[in-house]
Amino acid sequence: MAPRDVVKLKMKFQVLSLLSVALLAVSVSAQAHGRGEYKEEFWDGSCKVKRKYKDGGYKEERKCRAAAPVYYAPAPVYAPPPVHYRAVPVPVPVQIGLPMAPAGITINGTFHLR
Repeated sequence: MAPRDVVKLKMKFQVLSLLSVALLAVSVSAQAHGRGEYKEEFWDGSCKVKRKYKDGGYKEERKCRAAAPVYYAPAPVYAPPPVHYRAVPVPVPVQIGLPMAPAGITINGTFHLR
C-alpha cells in the first residue's frame, strides 16, 4: 500500500468512529427523555428549580431565596439651558447749567407735593 492510501484509510476510520459515537450519544439522550427517569436542576431568577420526570409523570420543586436588592439609578433631571441676561444701558438725562428743582415741596427726598 502506498503512504497516501494509509492516510486516507486512517481518516475514514476516524470519521466513521466519530459519527458512531455521535449517533450513540443522540440515541442515549433520546431514550432518557422518552422513557425512564430524568432529572433537571436550574436557577430561575432567585429560585432553584428541580424537575423530575418519571414514566410520563412530572414533578417540580422550587426553593426561593429573598431577591437581592436592586439598585435603581435616579431619574435624569432635565436642566433648561441657562438664560443670559444682558445689561441694557439706560440713557441718563444730562443737564447743562444749574440743576433745576422740581416744582413742589420735597420732604426727606421721598414725597413730592404738587
